[in-house]
Amino acid sequence: MHGHLRTLAGEGATDCGRVPLGEESTAANNCALEGLQRKHPFIVRYDVQGLDSQLVVGLAANTQGQVVVVKYDSEGWDPRDLRPADKLADDNHVLINPCPVPTEIRKTKLGYLSCFE
Repeated sequence: MHGHLRTLAGEGATDCGRVPLGEESTAANNCALEGLQRKHPFIVRYDVQGLDSQLVVGLAANTQGQVVVVKYDSEGWDPRDLRPADKLADDNHVLINPCPVPTEIRKTKLGYLSCFE
């Protein structure tokens, strides 16, 4: 997943870190939001509690301000549940969701950043 985030963000992207499950996300969130505001590429990752699998959610933004949500699930994703712009990678374990434009990034109830329409 980290490789996908790096590729999507491009050269020179700031790594805002990985937030372990149950840890405070403020520093990583602030780093990502600052990068988005400045149109500076960044990546950030969050461990998320899954029901029966390991989940990691990440954001990548490039120099044009395009943001992508990347989600890893150790059980994999069902290809029948994809939206037209979504892509699967790594034997369906990585889901890549481009954010809508204009992009609105907000903190979810679980503390990680995601894009909303």
